[in-house]
Amino acid sequence: ATQLLVPLQLHEAGFSASATGFVFAIAAGAYIVVSATIVRLGGRAITPRISAVACLLLAVSLLPAVLHGGAVAVIGALVLSAAGRGAVNTISYPLGARSEATHEVGEGVVMGILNSGWAVGFVLAPLIAGWLDELAGPGPAWLIAVIPGALGALLMLRSARAPSFAPCRAGLGASQ
Repeated sequence: ATQLLVPLQLHEAGFSASATGFVFAIAAGAYIVVSATIVRLGGRAITPRISAVACLLLAVSLLPAVLHGGAVAVIGALVLSAAGRGAVNTISYPLGARSEATHEVGEGVVMGILNSGWAVGFVLAPLIAGWLDELAGPGPAWLIAVIPGALGALLMLRSARAPSFAPCRAGLGASQ
């Protein structure tokens, strides 16, 4: 949804294409910094609880755009959500690989499920957000991006309580 809504709202606020591109570059920088930090922390950062926090922060970071929708709120939502996506994306693959080892499901299956989930979101989110933006305005359209993060947080918290989950003690993706 952000790929559609941010350019639309910034254009409406008078931002040029190059200024919008600069905003996306800043967001990419936030993604890279967070992702690199998680990689540096290694297995200590790869837990369902930390994943739940990352999902929740991703959802909460979009609320300014849901509630206000001005250029500053939209830019803040984009940059903060990019940081949240950096955490969620970096944690999800090693966490999925560890789950694969715990539940004896093929790693390819787990990675395929993750990639399919991202792909479905990339296809459906802009379609639904565009439809909602035309129907009810940008606030409800942004809400479409909040829901997956909130649901992800709930699922990760549920997973953290599962007795079969083995914490990662070594590097990224190492299973115990």
